[in-house]
Amino acid sequence: MFTNESSEQITNWYYSVAYGINISLGIPYGVSFDDEYLWDPGFGNFRMEQGNFVFYDDTSMPPNQAAVTYDISPGDQTGDRGDPGNITIQNSIDRRLYSPQLFTDNIVYVTPNKRGETMVYQGIFHRILNENPGAPDEEFWQPTNQDPTYVFTRMTTQQARMSWRDANTDGGTIDGNLYERVPSFNLGIGPYDIAPGDSVELIRIVALGEMDRNVSELGGLNATQNYLSQGLANLKANWQAALDIVDGFRRTGNWNEGISEFPPPTVGDAPFASNDDELQVDLYVDIELGMQGFELTWTAVPPNYQDPITGTNDFAGYKVYRSESRIEGPWIEAADLPRAEAAELTAGGKVTFRLPAEAGIPYRHWVTSYDLDGNESGFTAYTFHALAAKPAPSNDQSEVLVIPNPFRQVSGLSDPSEEKRISFLNIPGQCTIRIYTVAGDLVRTIEHNDGFGEEAWGSALHGDYLLTRFFQNVQPGVYIYHIESHVLGHEGESSIGKFIIIK
Repeated sequence: MFTNESSEQITNWYYSVAYGINISLGIPYGVSFDDEYLWDPGFGNFRMEQGNFVFYDDTSMPPNQAAVTYDISPGDQTGDRGDPGNITIQNSIDRRLYSPQLFTDNIVYVTPNKRGETMVYQGIFHRILNENPGAPDEEFWQPTNQDPTYVFTRMTTQQARMSWRDANTDGGTIDGNLYERVPSFNLGIGPYDIAPGDSVELIRIVALGEMDRNVSELGGLNATQNYLSQGLANLKANWQAALDIVDGFRRTGNWNEGISEFPPPTVGDAPFASNDDELQVDLYVDIELGMQGFELTWTAVPPNYQDPITGTNDFAGYKVYRSESRIEGPWIEAADLPRAEAAELTAGGKVTFRLPAEAGIPYRHWVTSYDLDGNESGFTAYTFHALAAKPAPSNDQSEVLVIPNPFRQVSGLSDPSEEKRISFLNIPGQCTIRIYTVAGDLVRTIEHNDGFGEEAWGSALHGDYLLTRFFQNVQPGVYIYHIESHVLGHEGESSIGKFIIIK
């Protein structure tokens, strides 16, 4: 809302917002000129002209350079569309798409201007001036240039309502050139004559969308060939949900009016919140059943909870997910805990649930609540660091294993943060592990005292996987381990073995 608080009329008033767009962030290799756009008239609003520009990552097309090609799948077929993490490194386990997201922005409602129009100016420019002096002048909006004519021309530019690819092949427009693949975007309104006390109102929606995160994290051709179409469908759904909220507000003045469904409460805070409402994950071993796994504790949905819309307690249960790759996923549903079963595991406002798991594989966990309509709570109750289940201890040291052995550059685990993990399995519950070179030099001493039957050489949490006692990277070669038990009745019992590290 822009209100003229002066005592004089404002004439020919314009407003715009402009900013740079960079879809590709944090990718493990360098790309540029790869942010593309499309025009889709299927995005609705409360003005005359319908439709939005949608920005997304595509292949890199630097001006005056040959197109970059890749030999590793999926890059050999779809280039760097979506920025797959593995297309520059053979046998990389980082297959996820780094840039599967889509972005759109528009003014969906605005007070009619002095000509009675609800028009919005939409312009796409090249966001970097100094690095690319060969771009057409009309494609630049240099923030330091304060010349009124220069600024006004760019505030009121109307982009051709077509995709980058269509504009690129259309000889009748300057739009669709390679420099727009490093874009900035402008939204503007005007002109207005605003009398003292009068206002200009606008409502703007910024929305994001993406394909199923589990699919984009798995990567491959299924992801690179479908992230645009599936992400666009998700983006449109998010846009429509936001539009419904705006519609409810415009009808009633209440921003909650357009919300048709509420998910149940979250079951914990995000990691590092430093309170007792975080998801707690501990290890357990059931020797009688021969099982091990994780004991998860989270905040229970209050028994007096009521859905804000229906006024009823429609809480239906909890879902437990786990990921052996990274926080972003893929997340696999590991357990569904209905409300009645959860009630038997609830005490003092906390739910405690045991989830069996294979030993030696680090997992992250995430817990949600869901209601009778299937709505799930947000992604807040999750663990930041991965944790591996451990087997029961063993006092028979003839069963000790080193996993993997030999260690060939990486551990073989799916989580990149665990790629240097080496574990000693079937060890006593309390023992000292000493690692030596074949020359007898002490490399590392590990004190194991948690009562379980597994211990790793370092951890991702402390960043000391395969580090020596002097915190140096271990060298390839043959190593000797010596394990000495401290278990009551087995004190002093020991074993010796060897393992190989290949880099």
